[in-house]
Amino acid sequence: MTTARGRLPLKLYVGDVMELKKPHACGANAWEIVRLGMDIRVKCRGCGRITMLPRVRVERRLRRFLERPQAPPETGRDTP
Repeated sequence: MTTARGRLPLKLYVGDVMELKKPHACGANAWEIVRLGMDIRVKCRGCGRITMLPRVRVERRLRRFLERPQAPPETGRDTP
């Protein structure tokens, strides 16, 4: 599966803490991923505000990951 720009979607996990290009209105720049899907629910680490952003917008605005939880192992359907 590829995005409109022909790239694979970024691997994101619940619990990732990321820095976006622009800070939140409260001044904090760290966001924690709370829910994944077509839209991504993120929580501001400064004030606790929760908002939903389209996946494309998150991928475009992502500067770097501040914290990453242990990624779940990749399992295919053909492995037990």
